[in-house]
Amino acid sequence: MKRLARLSIPAQAQVLLPGVADCVLDLIRFKAVAVTGWDLTVTQEGLESWRNHLAYWYPRLPNKYSIANACREYENETARWQMHPGDHGVLRNIWSAGLKRDLALIEPVFPDGARHLYAALQSRDRQQYAPPAPQNEAEALREFERQQGIRKLLQGFWRRR
Repeated sequence: MKRLARLSIPAQAQVLLPGVADCVLDLIRFKAVAVTGWDLTVTQEGLESWRNHLAYWYPRLPNKYSIANACREYENETARWQMHPGDHGVLRNIWSAGLKRDLALIEPVFPDGARHLYAALQSRDRQQYAPPAPQNEAEALREFERQQGIRKLLQGFWRRR
């Protein structure tokens, strides 16, 4: 198995390496939290189902190279998010475009979570990620607390790696 890890991404893409399924799920969850503020709840049983699901479908997926590179992409994107707060709006827009495809991949294993994330994405699309300015102090406080909650969720991702 160690020999496979030293191969180029195209060569690795022929076989789903251990841990890659977890990286794919972490990457999808990270982007979903950043874009929508909503996290997917994953139990140990759900994680095992996800690993089996991805292993089964992997040979048939058109984006094997992207999946094989998920661990590296996860590290790069989380680091980019931390280092460049001014780019958060741009990153959210980029990630939003790909999240619908990603949610289609996880939907068979996490149907309720995917449905909630689809709804959150649709809501975001309607708002164009320009929430209206708070009308009063209570609204401003709620928005501040919502943003703090998102930050805490995202910080949890950084601590896992």
